This record gives sequence, C-alpha cells and structure tokens, in this order.
Amino acid sequence: MKTHAARGPRRWPTPSTSTRTRPWRRSSGSSSGTSGGKQDLYLAALGRYRDRFSRPAFRALAEDPRGLPAVAAFFAALVDARCTGEYAGWGCLVANAHAGAEHATPEVRALLDHHHHDELRDALHAALRTARDLGRLAPAADPGTTADILALLAYGVNLRSRAGADAATLRTTTDAALAAITA
Repeated sequence: MKTHAARGPRRWPTPSTSTRTRPWRRSSGSSSGTSGGKQDLYLAALGRYRDRFSRPAFRALAEDPRGLPAVAAFFAALVDARCTGEYAGWGCLVANAHAGAEHATPEVRALLDHHHHDELRDALHAALRTARDLGRLAPAADPGTTADILALLAYGVNLRSRAGADAATLRTTTDAALAAITA
C-alpha cells in the first residue's frame, strides 16, 4: 500500500465547472448549454469573480490613504480568505486559471493579464506611492518595481495556500516582505 508521502505532494484539483457554478445555483450542464458552452461560462465566472471580489478589493487598496498599512491589510485579508472558511485551500479562481490549462485560450489569457498583472499591480502601485508620499516607504523601494514584486507575492500566497501552507507561515512571509520596504 502506497502512503501519501510516497505519491508526492498533495495536489488539489482545479475546481470543476459544477463547483464554479454552485454559488449561482446552476448546474454546469444547464449553464453551459444556455450560455454558449463551457469556455463562455468559464469566462463569465472569471469576469464575475473579478467584478464581485477582486475589483472592489483592488479599488479599496488603491484609494486607501494609509499606504503601507493598507497593503498589510490587503495581504492579511488575502491570507485569511485563502486559509479559513468554506473555500480554504482552493486558491484563487484567477490564480488557478493562470496555472491551469484554461490559460491556453487567448480570451482567458487576456482577461487574466489585464485583471491581475494590470489591476492588481496598479492598486499596489497606488498604495506604494501613497506610502512614499507619507515618507513610510524605504528609499530604495521603487513603487513600480515593488508593486510587481508584491503582485507576485499575492500569487504565491494563493498557490501556497492551495498546497496546504498554513496562515501563520503565509503571514510571516508577507510581514517580512512589507518590513523590507518600510522606512
């Protein structure tokens, strides 16, 4: 009998179409039949996720007048969302799409590139410029480059939580990253 360790690291399955459609109380078969197929349904789910969850969080981050405390709050909320509650361990729908086969289509790739690389980075950049203006960003921390690094850290939190990393470990990592850029 093989043990779990002998099989290698635990792999969480990418949520199925039926799992993705459950919050809207639709079955995957009826939804894909009425909305143009699974690819269209998947794009709609990504768009809805972006509009209902990501954009409001990114907007709040970008508009928060506190700078680095806003970035810290963003990461704290991200870790909490990924490590506690009904969907803990699933990772982020957008991060999962980046890592999965779904990313191969141009429509999905365009939505993901604009969504995360642009919108997340822009929100972090705005918060870091605020921190710089408040004198709280380390002089060597360029807001643009640091925003790119923090966006990658957000992806890492999503993926590591999906692989089973605990909240304390993820908080330690995000806190260290923010300490390194604090004046």
